[in-house]
Amino acid sequence: MKPGRFILAFWLLWTGSCLAAPSLTGTWQGKVFFTRLTVQVVQWNTQVTGVVQVHRFFGAPYFYHFNGTAESNRLSGTHHTGHRFEGTQTAEDRVSGVLTTRRGRAIRLTLRRQPDAKGL
Repeated sequence: MKPGRFILAFWLLWTGSCLAAPSLTGTWQGKVFFTRLTVQVVQWNTQVTGVVQVHRFFGAPYFYHFNGTAESNRLSGTHHTGHRFEGTQTAEDRVSGVLTTRRGRAIRLTLRRQPDAKGL
């Protein structure tokens, strides 16, 4: 490999790693009114997938599988029924954003990473 190509390849790899956001992989929790959310997230490059478990005050929990993207500190995810989340990773252990239901109701929420689950 010629020195110029090596330097270009190194620069591209280094720049990409500097721009990459910290991994979202792990367990996150938050609350909305009397409802607790537990979110299991797996991130691969910019792709994000996971399961949201909604613990209601009374009754059995609901489960929502989602897919999304994470670029820089911005992230978004959607459920096949039309619910969507758009937010920002404001700290290594915090994500804040808006969950918009399929009927258009916007709910602000903050999720915190559980300390024992910082990733795989």
